[in-house]
Parts: sequence; C-alpha cells; structure tokens
Amino acid sequence: MLTLTTWFHERREKTAKHNKRLTPNVTKEMVLRFSEAMKLDVSQVDQFEFEVKDKHNKFVVHLRNKNCTCCVFDIDKIPCIHAIAASKRTNMDENKLADDFYLTDTWAKAYAKSIHPSGDAKNWVFPDSITGFFCAPPETKVSSGRPP
Repeated sequence: MLTLTTWFHERREKTAKHNKRLTPNVTKEMVLRFSEAMKLDVSQVDQFEFEVKDKHNKFVVHLRNKNCTCCVFDIDKIPCIHAIAASKRTNMDENKLADDFYLTDTWAKAYAKSIHPSGDAKNWVFPDSITGFFCAPPETKVSSGRPP
C-alpha cells in the first residue's frame, strides 16, 4: 500500500534525478510543440512582438507579455507552437517562457518536507477537547431516478 510518506519520498527522489529546467511532463510537451513550431513562418514586428503564420492562419505573439492570439500560451502558461517559433527567431530559450510553477525547482519544493508516519491508530492519544467532539458526515440528498 502506497502511503503519503512513501509517495513524498519517491517524488523527492524523482525531482533530485531530474536535471531539466521544466518538469518531465512539460518537457515532453515542449519537445512535441518544438517540432511543430519549426514548420511555421515568423515575422518580427519589434523586439517582443511577432506575427506567426501556419498554412491557414496568422497569430500574434508577444514574448514579454507571454501571450498569443491562439490563447494556448495564455491558458496553459506553457509556450504554444507560435511562441516557440518566435523565441527561436531571436535565439531565446523557449523554456524560460514557461510559468514558474512548471519549474523543476518549484516541483521539488512541493515535496521538500517529509510526511512522518503516525504509527498505529490504536496508540494515538487525543486531548479531552477532541475526544468528546463528534463530526457528522455531510447531509446528502438522494436523487430520484435510475442510478448512474
């Protein structure tokens, strides 16, 4: 049985071994997006703004504001294919455009503290103020009709 103690420990080990800037899942996504981005046509408007064209559409990317008119970059907070294409145009590292919560360092901080085992429940000691407390389960409404 997997416990929180084990789960946190395994994640800490995983983060220690991961040597990329971004978490593993985001790194995989960036690799997929990179291959698509290299097929796009990029025109630079100014230092931070670009027009990126695919076969059918044009998109406007602003690298400093970290947004694109496709809205994928805005929602995911991971560079879309258009932002990656624009960053490559200026030799910028596209990985630096991803939001901080996708950083391996942030991931490592989430699991930095240990979850200590609490032992067998029969050995737990509770203060009197807690022992007399009763917490009822939430009230539920039984819906009519056939169950799902």
